[in-house]
Order: sequence, then structure tokens, then C-alpha cells
Amino acid sequence: MMQGDASAQFYWQNYFHYAPIPIPKADREQCGAKTRQGEPCRRRCVAGRVRCANHGGMSTGPKTATGRAAIAASNRRRAETQNGG
Repeated sequence: MMQGDASAQFYWQNYFHYAPIPIPKADREQCGAKTRQGEPCRRRCVAGRVRCANHGGMSTGPKTATGRAAIAASNRRRAETQNGG
């Protein structure tokens, strides 16, 4: 942590006061997304989301230009190794 970074220092000093309280998995709502069989999904939602990990509750990918560039570079490296680049 940098010496002049007062906001980060405040955050870490008060971390447990501001940290969200995790909801136990058993107490979370069911996903409810329609499955291929036409019935609602019975898995529990990802904490803080309304769907399970299979139906869109996890990450949606990089949002910044830097993040997108990192993913593109990673995909290029993987393609080169798989195709004998």
C-alpha cells in the first residue's frame, strides 16, 4: 500500500465494517432459469446474483480495453501453440 493512498488505508482499517456478509449457500434463492427439459433450474444462485454459475451468474468477461487486450494476447498465444505456430 502506498503511503499517500488514504482511501485504501481507510478501506483496510474498516474492512470488516464494510465487507458484505456472505449468505450461506443453503439460504440462497434457486436459479429458476428454464432448463432444456423446460423445468426451472434447481441450483443455488451465485452470491449477490440472481442466477447460478451455469446460467449467467459468473463473470461476463473483461470490461476495460486493457483487459480485452490481455485476453486477445492470450488467445493468440494459445492459437500459435495449438496450430504449431
